[in-house]
Amino acid sequence: MAIFFSIIIGAENTSAQELNCQVQVVHQKVTGANEELFKKMQRDIYDFLNNRHWTEHIFAQNEKIECSFLINIVKQNSSDQFEATLQVTSRRPVYNSSYNTSMLNFKEKESNFIFKYSEGLPLEFNLNVFSSLTSTLAFYAYIIIGIDYDSFGMLGGTEYFQNALKIANLGQSAGERGWLPYEDQKENNRYWLADAFTNDVYEDLRRINYLYHRLGLDQMADNLTSGRRVISESLQTMKKSYTRRPNALIYKLFFTNKSEELIQIFKESQPTEKTLAYNTLVEMDIANQSKYEVLKNAN
Repeated sequence: MAIFFSIIIGAENTSAQELNCQVQVVHQKVTGANEELFKKMQRDIYDFLNNRHWTEHIFAQNEKIECSFLINIVKQNSSDQFEATLQVTSRRPVYNSSYNTSMLNFKEKESNFIFKYSEGLPLEFNLNVFSSLTSTLAFYAYIIIGIDYDSFGMLGGTEYFQNALKIANLGQSAGERGWLPYEDQKENNRYWLADAFTNDVYEDLRRINYLYHRLGLDQMADNLTSGRRVISESLQTMKKSYTRRPNALIYKLFFTNKSEELIQIFKESQPTEKTLAYNTLVEMDIANQSKYEVLKNAN
């Protein structure tokens, strides 16, 4: 993938949208399930995510953002209403390597995703009108794109995060589960996900997204030491923000995606840098302390 997306008007690849999204709808928990209905649901959601233009930019095929949606239907309440869990992931290639780094891995609580779907009806979306299914899908499409754009340009995803916030506000106004700020004490639903990327309090974390990926990971193939140093400095900057709101969702998201990667980055570093990384990571991500012990014990 090219480091920056292509803006090509009138070129042969103008049909190439932004997402290369895998969609899986599973329904083992639904008794007497209509197999064809769920196959059609999966195809329709796939087409909705992959064939729609979410930005004004044109992506070459190899520039599309790799992502996946896993929808696990846990209950069918009526012929057209469903309850499900939803897990959304996205990945980003690292420059000059075959490695893809995880950008988003977010799993919703069971039955937070309640939506209507009727076989044969098109999936329609309007940014100004709330719809339980398409608004949720669009919300995550904008979050995925925003995170990706932030990693290639400083605060580059702002427009797409604002679109996600607009959808979240509509969902909250509609009183739908998954969008309400006080329905989850752990603050890990869609409302708080939108807040994580639009609240000015967390802007430093969005800036770190760029530093970590573009000036850190992307440089490591050419200069391992320099790239690793940028990532180390980014963690120190993050720690300053972390002390103000240590339980915020945005930190949980970061370490869900990056804990294993950070171990690999610092495992072969110099002892001083390795020790600093260990102490910093344990302070911010105590849940994964046992993982980080390898940094403490590595030669």
